[in-house]
Amino acid sequence: MSLTTAWMVEDFTSVFQALVTGSVVDGVTGLAPASFGVRVDGRSDIYVKVIEGGLFCLAGDPVVLGDPAVQHSFVLHVTASGYRDVTTTVVIPANAVLPIILRVQLVPHAVTVQGRVVVSASGVPIAGASVMSVDDPTTPPVEHLVALRTWLRSGYPAGAVANEEQLPVGGAVKHVSADALPGARSVRLDNRIGLAIGDLLRFGVAADYEYAAVSGPAIMTTPGAPGHVELTEPLYRGFGVGVEVRKVTIAGAGVRHLTRAAAAGDAVVFLDGTSTAEALAFVDPVTGANEHHALGAVTDADGYYRIDAVGGVATLFLDARVAGPPALAALREWRLNYADAVNVVDFRLRP
Repeated sequence: MSLTTAWMVEDFTSVFQALVTGSVVDGVTGLAPASFGVRVDGRSDIYVKVIEGGLFCLAGDPVVLGDPAVQHSFVLHVTASGYRDVTTTVVIPANAVLPIILRVQLVPHAVTVQGRVVVSASGVPIAGASVMSVDDPTTPPVEHLVALRTWLRSGYPAGAVANEEQLPVGGAVKHVSADALPGARSVRLDNRIGLAIGDLLRFGVAADYEYAAVSGPAIMTTPGAPGHVELTEPLYRGFGVGVEVRKVTIAGAGVRHLTRAAAAGDAVVFLDGTSTAEALAFVDPVTGANEHHALGAVTDADGYYRIDAVGGVATLFLDARVAGPPALAALREWRLNYADAVNVVDFRLRP
């Protein structure tokens, strides 16, 4: 007698297809990064395949997306060495034809541009020379790049207002009377004569001007004596005892708008027009708050200048000059090397 064992198997078909195909490129050069990673938030049922040359594919059973007649979305993270991380929302429209095509642009980590400005004939360093970003003199651009002396505290969308300003000083000269560390929101001054909430202060010398508004105290008791002032935003730089502080008056000089979104930490912005103003005030479109930034760089006593947080552009046109007498100037075209954290650009000025 023999026994036979039988099993019942329910067959099923698993559909596995491309849901999204995409490419990852350097937003400045248009080339693919040497390597990169892609991750989908909270979706173990969507599989990621990264392919050499900046290509990737998200695959799975379309059933995992849910009802095809309804729009769906998920969050995608892209990372690459030398670039800012990118987080984007992928939207699958209702009744979409798969795969969805996606292009991700990476922004290289910002670099510092610095150097020395000297007289061409003698090699003598020039103090107080301005170094400004200018338009391509051969092919004027549609959008205009402006380098800032300090980096943005907040992010701003494309279209945000950037008010041009002249910022003349006035009132009693003040000095820092106790060291203020980077990030400080309270500074002790040797006097608070003429100060009130809302006044704009300028810290430092021309090479490192930084602006911050007074937020308190409401009553400045014994203003002629040393005392603290509170600031609306933390200081970027540290300022030691004796650093000059001046109250400035805001004089409007025109209105510009951002043509590209700007992130917190950027010190290069793109505007809808050229600007020769002393400073720009960026306006938060939600709160209306302002932050003020001097334009370009100014050389120190030894002729050195520095522009931090430069990014988002392949080539800079930099104009260095001094009013004189004698008046001296030089223009340099510089292709940024994002592989170097510091790009050294020196100038030899001529009449």
